[in-house]
Amino acid sequence: MMVKGKTASKRGWPDFVVRDESGAIIAFVEVKTHRGRSLKKEQIEVLQYLSKLGANCYRWSPVDGFEKI
Repeated sequence: MMVKGKTASKRGWPDFVVRDESGAIIAFVEVKTHRGRSLKKEQIEVLQYLSKLGANCYRWSPVDGFEKI
């Protein structure tokens, strides 16, 4: 998809957006259900970008729980 000369992509976006009661976003979470499964390049880039904007970003797995990005 092109938007005024820019390329838009759905790749790399987190699995969950966590909101509080008011609807404010409080965290983005990428879920990995298998041990050792690492984030893809696009996922790392998106989560790092969101973190730089001040968002709380996490990788979650059943073994390791929440890991801050």
